[in-house]
Amino acid sequence: MATKQTALQAVDYLVWGKKGSLPLYKNLSKADALILTQLRTGKIGLGAFFYQVGAREKPDYTFCNSGYPEEAYHLICQCDGLLEAREGLKKSLGVDISTFSYYQFLQSLLNKTQAGTITR
Repeated sequence: MATKQTALQAVDYLVWGKKGSLPLYKNLSKADALILTQLRTGKIGLGAFFYQVGAREKPDYTFCNSGYPEEAYHLICQCDGLLEAREGLKKSLGVDISTFSYYQFLQSLLNKTQAGTITR
């Protein structure tokens, strides 16, 4: 089974080839590029990252008590506590992201329209 980092690298290579993901960030504001980078790498101010760097005892997300790690994929695609926000995102995107796998979530961040909607 592929790790999340391997999945990210595979998506980047399939879409961008040897150029890496730099074309994705072209014409983005600094703030949007920062958020997109954090979402894609998982190095974002959420519990799972804080747990990785030793700043938190557990990676769990306490908002919904699901037991899932507090990470972007869970918050955006799975969290029952954010169902209303996800419904608004579904209307904006025209697609139900709650059905996305982690790989599909990464792919959605490669689409400038979807990534822009998700980051805002």
